[in-house]
Amino acid sequence: MLAYKSSGSSGVGSYFSVIMLRLTWMFFQVWRDKSTSHFLQDGTFCQRPHRMISIRLASDRDYDCLPAIEADAGRLFHEFGLPSIASMEPMPADYYRNLPQKSAVFVALRGSEHIGFAVGIAMDGQGYLKEVSVKRLFAGQGVGRRLVECVMTWAQSASFRYLALTTFRDLPFNAAFYTKLGFHEFIPDHNWPTLQNIRAHEQTSGVEIQPRVAMRLDLRNQMDLGV
Repeated sequence: MLAYKSSGSSGVGSYFSVIMLRLTWMFFQVWRDKSTSHFLQDGTFCQRPHRMISIRLASDRDYDCLPAIEADAGRLFHEFGLPSIASMEPMPADYYRNLPQKSAVFVALRGSEHIGFAVGIAMDGQGYLKEVSVKRLFAGQGVGRRLVECVMTWAQSASFRYLALTTFRDLPFNAAFYTKLGFHEFIPDHNWPTLQNIRAHEQTSGVEIQPRVAMRLDLRNQMDLGV
C-alpha cells in the first residue's frame, strides 16, 4: 500500500503519480495474464509462458508422461458418481506415437513437470478434440482452457471449418466448460459418419452412464483466436 501526506500543488502531483503507478501496474497485469500462441520459424506451435506454465507441441519424449496425466485427471469422475469412468485404463504412450500424420498433441508444463495435454485429430474432414487431461492439482487454473485453445488454433490453421468433440452433458467440467469456449451441441448427420459411429459406440459400450452429447465449434466465427 502506498501512503503519502500532501498539501497544495505537491499533493496534486503526488496524487497523479499514484494514479499513474496504479495504471502502470494494471497494464502490466493485463500484459502478464495475456498468453499468446504463435508458430515459430521452424513451424513449431507453442504458447508463450503464462504464470510459470508453458504449452508446446509434444515430442516423442513427452508421450511416456501422458498416461499418468490421463489417469490422474480421470479420478475426478469419482467425485461425480462415475467410478467406472474414473477406473478406465488410460491410453498407452504408443497410441500417441502412432496417431495419423494430420494430428497434434499439445503438452502443458510447469517447469519440467508435465501437468496436462490435449489431442486434436482429423475426422470426417474436420477437426476433432480427442482428449484433454489436466492433473487435478492444477484444475481450475486455466490450463485446460489454454490447451483447448491450442487445438482450436491448430484446427483453424489446418483450414477446418469445425472442431468437434463428445463429452458428458451434465458435468460442470465437460459440456458447460466447452460451452464457455463457444462450442454448441449438435446431432451428427451423414456428413459426420465417424462421429456418428463414436456416439453409437458410447451408447452401447457403457461409456454413456450419464447423458453424453456431441459438440462443435464453428471456426469461421473465430477470426483471430488470440490464444
